[in-house]
Amino acid sequence: MRKLLRLPLAALVVAGGALLPSTAPAAPTPEQRLNLLPPSGWLETVIDDVLHSEPLGRLLQDSRSAKAVPLGRLLQDALCPPVTEVDELVDGVPGLSDLTGLLTTGACNLDVLDYAFHTEFRRPNGQIVKRDVPATLEFPTPLNVDDDPAPEFLASLQVFSLDKATLKIERVPGRQEHLPASVEAVIADPSDGSLPRKRVAVGFDGMPSDAPTAWQTVIRLTDVFGDAEPTRFGATVTQTGATGPVALLAEVFDGVDGKGVRTNRMATRLEQEKPPQRTTADFAFAADDAIEANLRTTERTRTTVSARLQDDALDEEDRVVATIEDLPRSIDLRFQPLGEDDQRIDYQASEPIDRISADITARKGAPTYDTVVDAGLVHLRRAPIGATARIKTLDRRIEKLAIDTRGGPVGEVEAAFAVNGQPIVDPAPGAYVKSVDGEGSGPTQFRSSALRLFDVEQVRIEGTAPGSASRSILLDATMRSGPVRASFKRPDLEAEALVRNLPHRARLAIDPTAPRIVFDGHGQGIDEIAVQATSPEPLLERATHFEASVKGIPATMDLEVAEDEDGTIEFSSDAPVGEIDLRASDGHGESLPAGEQGVILRDQDDRWLLAARVFGLRQVRITPDPLDLLVRAGAGRPFTAKATLAQETGPDQRIDARIDALPRRVALRLVDDAASGTQVTYDADAPVARVSLRGSDLDVVDRADQLRLEIEDAPRHLEAKLPETGPVIEATASEPVGRLLIQAAGGALRELPANHDGILYHDTPSEYALTAGVSHLRSARIETRKTELEDVTDVQVDLPDSPRVFAIDMRTFDEIEGVEEFVRGYVDRPQARTEIRMRAPADGVPDEDERATAIRYRAAAPISELHLETDRGKKLGLLHATVANVPKQLDVCFHAGSKCRRNGSPNFASEASLEITDNGSSQQPMTVDALVCLEPGNERDCRSSDHRKKFLRLRDVQLGDLAFDVMVAPGGIPRAYIDTANRPVIGSIDYRDDLDFPGSWSGASATFGGPDGLRARHRSFIGPVGSGEIACSPGTSMRLVGLPDLPLTPFLCGF
Repeated sequence: MRKLLRLPLAALVVAGGALLPSTAPAAPTPEQRLNLLPPSGWLETVIDDVLHSEPLGRLLQDSRSAKAVPLGRLLQDALCPPVTEVDELVDGVPGLSDLTGLLTTGACNLDVLDYAFHTEFRRPNGQIVKRDVPATLEFPTPLNVDDDPAPEFLASLQVFSLDKATLKIERVPGRQEHLPASVEAVIADPSDGSLPRKRVAVGFDGMPSDAPTAWQTVIRLTDVFGDAEPTRFGATVTQTGATGPVALLAEVFDGVDGKGVRTNRMATRLEQEKPPQRTTADFAFAADDAIEANLRTTERTRTTVSARLQDDALDEEDRVVATIEDLPRSIDLRFQPLGEDDQRIDYQASEPIDRISADITARKGAPTYDTVVDAGLVHLRRAPIGATARIKTLDRRIEKLAIDTRGGPVGEVEAAFAVNGQPIVDPAPGAYVKSVDGEGSGPTQFRSSALRLFDVEQVRIEGTAPGSASRSILLDATMRSGPVRASFKRPDLEAEALVRNLPHRARLAIDPTAPRIVFDGHGQGIDEIAVQATSPEPLLERATHFEASVKGIPATMDLEVAEDEDGTIEFSSDAPVGEIDLRASDGHGESLPAGEQGVILRDQDDRWLLAARVFGLRQVRITPDPLDLLVRAGAGRPFTAKATLAQETGPDQRIDARIDALPRRVALRLVDDAASGTQVTYDADAPVARVSLRGSDLDVVDRADQLRLEIEDAPRHLEAKLPETGPVIEATASEPVGRLLIQAAGGALRELPANHDGILYHDTPSEYALTAGVSHLRSARIETRKTELEDVTDVQVDLPDSPRVFAIDMRTFDEIEGVEEFVRGYVDRPQARTEIRMRAPADGVPDEDERATAIRYRAAAPISELHLETDRGKKLGLLHATVANVPKQLDVCFHAGSKCRRNGSPNFASEASLEITDNGSSQQPMTVDALVCLEPGNERDCRSSDHRKKFLRLRDVQLGDLAFDVMVAPGGIPRAYIDTANRPVIGSIDYRDDLDFPGSWSGASATFGGPDGLRARHRSFIGPVGSGEIACSPGTSMRLVGLPDLPLTPFLCGF
């Protein structure tokens, strides 16, 4: 079999003489040539017929003429048809058909014997001299590479088989001058198309320095007959006499164009600065475009490896130039496509490498490919013995970059890739990740991605696919701890991030458009991550600028900023973060004071800003309208919230809130609803020393554009309501509040007296103001309501231990009468479950339907004093009353008629009636000092003892129960009724009235000054016209003004 394979080689030797110069020895005859390989048997006859056939004889004669064709093609045209005919004749014959099939393959590919030497010489002026010299197998070929006529080299190619040959290039003896030259042997594809290209070239390049004295390469070419395995090409180079860098050249290509440029090249170049005596290089070219390179050398030296892969049909070339500082004695590289735009690079070496630098370009412009379309670079320092890298792109954008090392970390990795231009790297020292997108879109858009990392064991970087709504960067790495910069630039976004001390193993995902940061430090946190982003389009609401600083990051964290359609903005983290400082704006700058935490929101016509800082953050959520604030963070620091919100008409709304010693969880909600009014809700997981909220132009209730809320010793839960209808205000708390202050006004806020709690409510044409302040409040409810018959004011408070006087100041406007009415007073340190209800007759009610003026008081315990003053009522004028030693229950009723008449009184048509009772709730008498004027609208005269005419005056009356009424009996006789429930009454009472008929009394007065006072039970008396004084008991008297003395003692004092 081996002899049969050598047959075409022998034929090449036979024809070689035709191509040699005339000074060469005479060529042997065909018969002599056949003696080189004596045939035997039946094959001898076949060969003899072929060699003496007329076509081959003519071709052999033509080979000596000027029209000579290449020898390999000549033999192929002569031998292929008859050998194919023989193969068809023996088809199916066991054993024989296999032999003729192999002969047919060899005979029909004899153009592999056509080869030549290609030389290049660099003149001193830099010009390159190129020559192509035909060559014959087995015979040395003189090569003249420079400008003189004498040859400088002798080169030969010895072929041992179709998959092995030896190329020798030696200097002509005596020619040792400086020769910056390259020499290649060029041979046709011997594989019948199994190689990816039509020509093979192998040689050396000494132009960078000087050609060696002797250079030999053993060439191996396997799997060339269509096997499934990759096509392999190998070379073992030995050389002597090299004084500088010499490169091994190996490539396959399709041909040469009219300008002498090779086409459709797949080329590799291995240049060694100090050429070793022996170097072995093996290359494999797979059908899926995978390329494998295995290098072996006898000594370590600086080496440059380059590769070019051209596809002229697509006008594309991929070019790689890699420099290795001290090539290991063995190194294996593999470039493997995993799919469309997905590549894997594997590297394995016998020793670590100090430095590897590679430049990668994708080019256009066949055949020279001078136009760089895409470019990349990879720089490695202190590379370990093994590494795997994967690069995946989508639409020519790097979607994923992954690097894994073996045998230790890479001291430094810098990689950069770009489409439609050169990659942009960060010139500043330190680790970084950088991504840049240019203007436009589609296949012509510029894009660049770059990174530099240190002590890398594993790293994975992913960017978002084009067209995705998200624009995130993922970094998953095991590498040196320390700072890492990240930048992201595209036409619609510029973002920068700084990780101050990325842990040794970390996973970090940053999406500046969400915005969201996800981190896993595998047990180690980060000191700080700082992010800045700008965009011509809003990133958040109307914000085009975004800044974030996250400090004290835990070992795992998912931090997100989200927004809803209702304007809600939420910062959340699944683990507490030491400090988060965020700012989003349309370019206007404003920040919280250093060291303070809180949130600022400006949503105005000329600006939009959101600034927030939280320590120990878990969550911050803010809804601007209605205001809803939730904070989950570390405890112990103050928290402030400020908001300025534009309205469709009118001035901006402003809100300022502050929480001292922020709990771990606190929520504040302000709801303004047209149907239900305004509600303020506060909720926390622990008490707070102080909570405050202040707003302006909020329109929280009708006519109120100012709001203030102050809570001292705030409980865990508190609700305060300002309903549109119903109560003026109501509030409830989970525990007693240290002090609660709520203020609303249609102008300047009104204050309570110093060191007082209380309620101030003014609702008049000239003023709207509400102020409510309560200490130790558990609940409170204040309500004013009007019916057709009466006006009612209810005050309900639950104050377990109130330390302050509770003041009352209420002023309203009677639209029917066109006058203002008021209720004023105070309660000295109210008690738990205190209720005060005041009822007054409505205006415009007929006399027969008019209601009494009544006060109902209830509390859990007695208090020292209660004071009340009002001018409300149709016929009732000023009411001024002070009650000391106030019992737990107190009912007061007065009416300019009989509405307060006690059951049992015979005066059914009383002109005036009064009832005061404690319902037996106290064993101690109360003291009442009261003035009731009977002239509505005449408050000034009523307050003057010289001017008031119609009134009821109680002067320091001590009592627990008192009922009194008076009327004019038939016949014009006045009749009075008094009842003390048989309890003593001490003090004096004056009643003045002008009944306006002849003989009427003008009033009555009684003094109960004795030690026992006056006791009565359903006592009444009738007096004729006149005047008199009756002594009821020592120190007790009654005077009927304008009446004669009457013996009334039996009626009143008969005890």
